[in-house]
Amino acid sequence: SKRRCATILNMGVGLADRAQLAVFVVLVGLLAMKKVRTSLDASHPLDPADDVPALQLSRRNGGSTTQTTANPIIEEARSQPTTPEITTHIGVRGDIDTTLTPSPAKVSYSPKGCGVMGPHQEHETSDANSEVQCASDCAARAYSYFGLLQGKECWCADDLEHLEILPQDGCKLDRQRHTQIFHVEDALPEIITMFIAPAKRTSSLFTSGRLEAFFSGKYAYRYRKLNAGVFRTDVGFRKEMCETTPGKKIFVQITGAVTKLLLNWPDNSVLIMTADEIGNWGLGKGDRRFGPHGKGRDFPSNETSEYKHIILPKRIFPMFKQYHHFRQAAAFGDSIRFVPLGSRNEYPNIPPNSILPAPERRYVFSYMAALTDATRKKVYDILSTDKEIPSDKRFIQVSQSWHGSANNDEYVSPAKYQEVMLSSVFAICPKGHSVEQFRIYEAIEAGAIPVMDLKDGYLAQHLPAEYLTSPMLLLNGWDTVVDEMVKLWKNPSKLRDRQQNLLRWYDNYMRTKVREIETVLESRSLESPEFCAKTLK
Repeated sequence: SKRRCATILNMGVGLADRAQLAVFVVLVGLLAMKKVRTSLDASHPLDPADDVPALQLSRRNGGSTTQTTANPIIEEARSQPTTPEITTHIGVRGDIDTTLTPSPAKVSYSPKGCGVMGPHQEHETSDANSEVQCASDCAARAYSYFGLLQGKECWCADDLEHLEILPQDGCKLDRQRHTQIFHVEDALPEIITMFIAPAKRTSSLFTSGRLEAFFSGKYAYRYRKLNAGVFRTDVGFRKEMCETTPGKKIFVQITGAVTKLLLNWPDNSVLIMTADEIGNWGLGKGDRRFGPHGKGRDFPSNETSEYKHIILPKRIFPMFKQYHHFRQAAAFGDSIRFVPLGSRNEYPNIPPNSILPAPERRYVFSYMAALTDATRKKVYDILSTDKEIPSDKRFIQVSQSWHGSANNDEYVSPAKYQEVMLSSVFAICPKGHSVEQFRIYEAIEAGAIPVMDLKDGYLAQHLPAEYLTSPMLLLNGWDTVVDEMVKLWKNPSKLRDRQQNLLRWYDNYMRTKVREIETVLESRSLESPEFCAKTLK
C-alpha cells in the first residue's frame, strides 16, 4: 500500500549505519516482490489445478509415486481441446506411467490375517511396494485378494485356495514366504482375458505393455499365453474357454496359426491377427489361396469375388489385423479392421520428461534403415548428398541387409536408436515390404515426426485413411523431402504446433482403437452362446 511505502521510505532517510541500510534494502526488495506477485495473481487468477502437482509419475517398478516437473511439450499438447469423451494421455511409456492424473483411486479393503505362500504357487504380481498401491493395482485387475509377501512384494489372487492360513499371532513377516492377506471390498471391473501368441515382434504392442496406456479403464485386462498347449485337446480347450476364462476374450494370433482357433471359435471373443505383412491372408490369386480356404481346405472361398476371399462364420466378424491393405479392405469391407503395429519389444521405454520440443532438438532428421528396397536406396542417395542441412544436424545410419535381431552389429543399438529418435525433429520412414512399420510408432512415441511419401497412391493403399490426414509429414515425392523439412524447421512456431498435434492425434487414435475393440466385445455379449453350449465329441 502507499502508506506502507511511505513508512519504509521515511525509515530509509534516517538510516545511520550499513546494517540499517541492509535491512532497508531487504524490506524494499520484499515489498517489490509482493507487488509483482499481486500483479501477476490479478492478471492470471489461480487455477484450482495449481494446488496439485503438475505431473505425478507412478513407477510400476517401484510402486511409489514420485512428483517431478511437468514436461512443457506434453503439458502444452494436453491443454489443447481433444475429442469429446476421450481423455488425453500424452506421455505414457511402458513400465513408467506418466499419466497426468493424481495417485491411483483409493480402494476399500479389509485385513484377513496372514498366510504362507508356497514356493511354486501361481499368482499375479505387481511392482507396488506399499499396501495402498498394491490394493489399487490388484483391484484394477479385478483380483479379490492381495497382500505383501514378507511386507514387500505385492501379489494378487482370485482366491486363497493354495495359501496356508496362519493364526493371527503366527504371522512373522520377516520369515520367508510369509504374507499379510487383504480382501478388496469394492466392486471389481469385468475381466477381459487377452491370449497372446508368442510372436516376439508382431505381438510387441501387446506383450510390451504399451497398449495399457490407452485402455479405457472400463475393464480389467489379464494376459495368458496362446500356445500349442491351449489347443492340445478339444476338451482342454473347451475347459479353458468356458470354465477357466468364461468372460470376454481377445486373441492375438499370427495368421499362420489361426486355423484351429477359427474352427473352434469361442463365445464373447474378438480376433486380432498379426504378421500378415504382404496383406494376402484370406484372399486368392489365380489358383493360389492364401489362408485356410479353397478346395479341400477348412473353409470355402467366394470364387465369384474378384479377390476369391475366405468365407468365415459371421460370429467371427468383425476382426482386427495389422498391415492395412486395399485388397483386403475391398474384399471384406468393415469386417476386417486395422490395428497398428506399435513399437518393438526391443525399443526401450521412453523416460519421463524426455520429449523435447521439436525446435530444441539436435538433429533435423534421422534416417536409420536397412536398404532392402529401391525406395530406401533412393532416399539414402537424396539425403546423403544434400548440402542444405548441415552434417551435424542430421543422423544417417543404414545397413545393407535386414536382420532379425535389433542388436545386430550393422544396426545402431536399441538404446542409441531411441536416443537419436528423441533428438530428431523428423524420422524418415520410406516403405520396405510394407509402408506400415515399427519406426512410425517409435518416432511418434519419442516426439519425432514421421516422414512418408504419398506419391503414386501407395501410401493410401497400405495405411488407413486416418493416417493420411494426420500431422505426420506426408510428401508428394521424395525429391521434396529436404525442402519440406527445412521449411518447417525454419518456422519454430509451426514446427512446435505440428509436434503437439501429432502427440495428441496418436493418443486419441490409439484410445479410440482400443475402445473400438471393446465395443465389438460388448456386442458379442448380446449373442446367444454357441461354443460353450455344445458338447464336443
